[in-house]
Order: sequence, then structure tokens, then C-alpha cells
Amino acid sequence: MKKQEGSTPDFAERIVIVGGGFAGVTLAQRLERSLPAQTEIIVLSADNHLVFTPMLPEVVGRTISPLHVVVAGRQLTRRTKWLEARVSRIDREKSEAHYFRRDGTSAAMRYTQLVLACGAAANLAEIPGLAARGYALKTVMDAIVMGNDVIGNFEAAATEPDAEVRQRLLTVVVIGGGSAVWKLPDILRI
Repeated sequence: MKKQEGSTPDFAERIVIVGGGFAGVTLAQRLERSLPAQTEIIVLSADNHLVFTPMLPEVVGRTISPLHVVVAGRQLTRRTKWLEARVSRIDREKSEAHYFRRDGTSAAMRYTQLVLACGAAANLAEIPGLAARGYALKTVMDAIVMGNDVIGNFEAAATEPDAEVRQRLLTVVVIGGGSAVWKLPDILRI
């Protein structure tokens, strides 16, 4: 069942930002400071929090808690409304953003301005074998899983008598990663 949210013309202006990452949050903060109070600002994000991705390598290496790299989106803004939802379609003719809520129900929201700040997804299928043996590092769960596996390999290497097997267990290859991942060798002490 599709519900139409904001279908009545009860708003002077509604800016919908798709994405609650750095770009979406920063834009919402700046719009709050520069636009009149009657301008409605709404963030539609699959997550209700911002992940400070540059610190995910520290989560992998367990030098900080996963809780230290997330903050609720609502804490970062004063008057922006946050909806945890996945945008499924944009109808530019009707100025509507269609989305699925966390509970699976669908809805649509009218907007006067739309900003797409939804970031990018890691595609591990681009490199043969990477999806089966590699890790993305975009979410807190990615960092926890990667950290568990890397630490497990280190522990297995500590008792492995075969030098060749031990070397394989201690080898970490980083492909891509941007500015955050270069810290992994220091964090993991490799």
C-alpha cells in the first residue's frame, strides 16, 4: 500500500536530500543556517545515522569501538527531519521521491527541490575473485567482519608451524580504498 506523504500544499518549500552521509548532512546543516525556518528540509537515508568512514580502519584494528564512528543523523542537525528509507524512484514530472520505509511499506513525498547525495556502493564483482575473498569497507558491520577475520588469521598464524602458510595468513592486500585505508598497515601492525 502506497501512502502519499506531503501531498497537500501545506509547505512553502520542501528540500529533500537523498542520502545521509557527509554530503547530505553537511548540506542539511548549511541549509538550516541559510534558509528561512518555514523551509522544510528532509533527509531520506537508508540508515538513520552517519558513519564516519575515515575511522573504519581503526574499527577493523580494534583501536576504537564501532560506536565511536556512528552518530545519529538527528543529532547533527537542528530542524531537519530524518526518514530511514530507501529511495526507489524519482518522478521528476510530479516532483515526487518514492521510497520504501524500514518496515517495507512504500510511500512518496513531494518536493520543491531535490538533492541526490546518495554516495556510491562498492562493487566487488569488478575484479575476478574479489567478491569471494575480499571485503568492502563502507559500513560499521564491514569493519567488524573484516576485523574478526584479520584478527582470526593473526591468531592462526601465531601457532602455524609452516612458514609458507603463516605468510599467507599474515598477508593483507588493499585494493583501492581512498584516504582512509592507507592507515590499515599501521593499525594492524603489519
